[in-house]
Amino acid sequence: MKVKEYLRFFADISQKREFIEQAIEYMHLTDFLHLRIAKCTLIQKRRILIAREIIKDCDIYCLEEPMKDLNEESIHMILHWFEIAKRHHKKIITISRSFKDICLCDGYKVYIRNDHIQPIEQEENIEIDDDTMVIQKISVKLNNRIFLLNPEDIDYVEAYDGKSQVYVRGSCYQSPFSMDELENRLHRFGFYRCHRSYLVNMQRVTQIVKWTRNSYSLKLINYEDSMIPLSKLKIQEMKTIYQF
Repeated sequence: MKVKEYLRFFADISQKREFIEQAIEYMHLTDFLHLRIAKCTLIQKRRILIAREIIKDCDIYCLEEPMKDLNEESIHMILHWFEIAKRHHKKIITISRSFKDICLCDGYKVYIRNDHIQPIEQEENIEIDDDTMVIQKISVKLNNRIFLLNPEDIDYVEAYDGKSQVYVRGSCYQSPFSMDELENRLHRFGFYRCHRSYLVNMQRVTQIVKWTRNSYSLKLINYEDSMIPLSKLKIQEMKTIYQF
């Protein structure tokens, strides 16, 4: 099938042909409507699948990995549709293995651990003592070996599954310190707690990506395919500090 034929097929099943043009507009499909789906790229196919869901005009949507392997442009499209759907009182449930993707979405967030659903804690404002002693090295582990890193060599720190993971030039190390402890140790070296689960070396940031009014990410040097979430609670603070 060609893209438009495919969308019409599913519109007829749900008896919602009136939503075809809307779905095409939201997912920017006009340029390849007459292309056979087999010849579409992976990103195009994912946008077609989202358009198929839009056509259904449901009250509740459940989407698995809606932003997996997508480029910036396509993520913008999906998040824009999320905002529109929310304004029309529709509910969207997204399921993903990527915490970064989940952070881009607005709303209530939970994770599954040991077959139990637990809420992701709300972010808190953390007070930093300006008199904290400067630590010149940060200890980390990799394959049972202990390394001492210079703070300026660290790209960012991520809290995952109750542990702090330190990233240096694409390599991941485990730190014995909590995120709060690392923030206290690293803030004088230009690190910023951009999200409850992320601490980023601002010298590595090359771009602030705006997805929606309340959804931002940070793009880092050497991490073109992976962006760091910027909490909506931190956006105004960062605007003040870095004047953007």
